[in-house]
Amino acid sequence: MSFFFFRPCFFVFLDKIIKKMRLSLYFFVVLIFALAGCSGGKDEAAVSSPRIDVEEQLQRLDSCIQMKGQFDQEKEKKLAGLKADLKNASGADNQYRVCYQLFNEYLPYNFDSAFYYSTKAGDMAIALNNNNYKVEVGCAIVLCYLSAGLYKEAFDAMQKVSHAGVDDEHQKQYYMMWSRIYYDMAGYNNSPPYEEHYVKMGNLYTDSLLLYVPEQSPDWYYATAQRQMKSHDFSGSTQSFLKMVASNEADAHMLAIAYSCIGWNYWIDGRKDDAIANLVESAIYDIRSSIKENTSTCGLARIIYERGDTKRAVDYAQSALEDANFYGARHRKIEVGSILPILEQDRYRMVVRQRNLSILTAAVSILFIIALLCSIAIIRRQNKKLNKAQKVIQDHNHALTEANERLEEANNRLEETNNRLAETNDRLEEANVIKEGYIGRTLFINSEYINKLEKLFKKIDRKIVARQFDDLRMSLKESTLNEERENMYAVFDETFLKIFPDFVEKYNALFDEKDRRYPPDDHSLTSEMRIFALIRLGISDSSRIASFLNYSVHTVNTYKTRVKNKSIEDNEQFEQKILSL
Repeated sequence: MSFFFFRPCFFVFLDKIIKKMRLSLYFFVVLIFALAGCSGGKDEAAVSSPRIDVEEQLQRLDSCIQMKGQFDQEKEKKLAGLKADLKNASGADNQYRVCYQLFNEYLPYNFDSAFYYSTKAGDMAIALNNNNYKVEVGCAIVLCYLSAGLYKEAFDAMQKVSHAGVDDEHQKQYYMMWSRIYYDMAGYNNSPPYEEHYVKMGNLYTDSLLLYVPEQSPDWYYATAQRQMKSHDFSGSTQSFLKMVASNEADAHMLAIAYSCIGWNYWIDGRKDDAIANLVESAIYDIRSSIKENTSTCGLARIIYERGDTKRAVDYAQSALEDANFYGARHRKIEVGSILPILEQDRYRMVVRQRNLSILTAAVSILFIIALLCSIAIIRRQNKKLNKAQKVIQDHNHALTEANERLEEANNRLEETNNRLAETNDRLEEANVIKEGYIGRTLFINSEYINKLEKLFKKIDRKIVARQFDDLRMSLKESTLNEERENMYAVFDETFLKIFPDFVEKYNALFDEKDRRYPPDDHSLTSEMRIFALIRLGISDSSRIASFLNYSVHTVNTYKTRVKNKSIEDNEQFEQKILSL
């Protein structure tokens, strides 16, 4: 078992120190709670800096308290991982090591779980018949009792631990635990002759412990510093702890204990700001490491209360009480319970003062309100006259607003009419273009057709007179009529494309690339295009389109349906799109 499980108890010296320094009983209680916490961090400047910004240090602690839940979640994740490792561990030895590791994690976190895994590891050690494991587990169970304040149970359990035949590491654990028990019991009794006896016994076991600890190691500095504290050499103790910190070899928990002890030493020397700074480090480490078995925040609550910061003191005391309830340590609950009533009583007095101040403020406010009401009555009489004038102005403005609205409405109607007129003019202009183009073209075509008919009638007349009926039939071949009809379509296509030169391009834009069709030349249209060209000219009746193109009505409708189905536009909107080309 590593040395970091030591939680130093210096109560043995307090009575003598108090007598020499003539301190009050209340100051004695403050010292008790200031010395026992664990702290975190390795910043030596926080230990010995001559100028400490106490408010800055306390703000660091306030921020850390707000993140307590996050640190506890990380702790629970680690514990869950170890439990999974225990479940999956193969071999009795591996199972024992994981179980003992779970005890180490739970020891500062929760008493019941720590005691459960220590006893479970004890059963495994007995089954393995390993003397080293038996000493290790025996000390673990004793640590659980000490953490819960069960000193008699811890003493009885330690007497059952045998260190015969174990290695040096476990010899060190054995003597370390006896030293811890006697020092804790001395602090708990704190009265002669038991105190002196327990301190003497603790020093004897510390002497034996140092035989198994390398010099200038963290454990050696720690044991030396603790013995110096028992001899009231507080300056020497502080230096030993500082050397332990400077070695950079101590683990986080031992450093936490060192900062806690240094803070207590500074408090005894009257360096209160330095003491608070180190106790803040202690409390911060407790929170970050989810150490619920602590007294740092409770000790700080008493000290901060003395400085007049009652609200912050209450917050620290409540945080300490939450930790004590979670851990299940009876003596910690009693310690926190001794300060909370004092803090709450002071806060009650503060509330009473605030209430009295509120009553006085309310009385002054009432007088002010009465004066204000009088002023309001005078102002209201003046406002009535002003309101009448404002009413006239408002009525005038309202009438003017209505007139403006009617004028705006008329302007909107006029603008709408102008838009419709402009649209009509555009259509008329387009119709004029179509009319001019087609009328001129139609007159020319009609003139040609009249000339052709005149020549045809003369030719027919000659053949009838000459009774050349077979030649007459040959002159009236249907191919001639088809040729004339094709010429008529060609003339229509050419005329239409002169009026709408980009019709073919815009028409194909209504289809996907694969469905686009182009006429054989730039002066003609396809059959489908010719149908929709007539629709663009305003001829929407299928029978008229069929008559012009020499199709059946069914054929025209079939063409129209097939084209619409291929279009990317909606079928219902397709002809409207054609009209807008």
